[in-house]
Amino acid sequence: QPMLAERDDAHEVRTASYGSDDIVQVLATKFLVTGFFTPDYAPLAMAFSKNLSEHGISHHFYARQRIEGRAQTLQKPSVLLNAMADHPDAVLIVMDVDCTVRGDISELSRSDADVALRLKPKNFRGRFLLMPCARVVAIKPNAGGKAFAESWEDSCRRHRCDEQALIGVLGDTRFYFSITGISPKYMGAESRDAAADAVIVHDSAADAKRTGWAARKLVQQQFFATREKVSILLTGKSYDSWRSKLQE
Repeated sequence: QPMLAERDDAHEVRTASYGSDDIVQVLATKFLVTGFFTPDYAPLAMAFSKNLSEHGISHHFYARQRIEGRAQTLQKPSVLLNAMADHPDAVLIVMDVDCTVRGDISELSRSDADVALRLKPKNFRGRFLLMPCARVVAIKPNAGGKAFAESWEDSCRRHRCDEQALIGVLGDTRFYFSITGISPKYMGAESRDAAADAVIVHDSAADAKRTGWAARKLVQQQFFATREKVSILLTGKSYDSWRSKLQE
């Protein structure tokens, strides 16, 4: 049986897409956090379930098998579509199971747009771009939200990762849906870099498994900090500003 909350206000919703190993707790919130986990991520999913339960947040994490030769995150849109069928009246918030919630996230459910997600600014050859991020995505239970999920699933068939696929979704003219950005405090910043008021943070399980990752990350941070200091000392401008001016 799915794992359900032992609370008076918990209620069970059964549909064909429920799996025997799913982690499901439907509590007091009208919105619901969803996502998936493969067998190696089951302990993280259980820990995140406990974290969400402490904040009284409903959630449904789908147990999935690993897909060999492809990024596991490509399963996100199919999981989202399952969750839409299982919880048709709930605002869904897709999150990675290696996230942690520190407080109230109900603001994510009150967006006027069909979809709310993080839009990351990125400097590309002196130009700033907005890149969609799939770590935290809020979807309304309406036609626009469904169109977004279907477009995302279709785009994932042609891309190597879910976020590359999102770029294709933003340009998909076959569907209509509205998108807005989310506040930085809900974007799931890495916990080591997160601001003091961050409500959702992320500790990458994938990065932690990479040999020497922590040391490489520290060297990278030190390099960027030194580069910024040198640029300000020599030009009076940040590195990004100096580079943009140089390429005009």
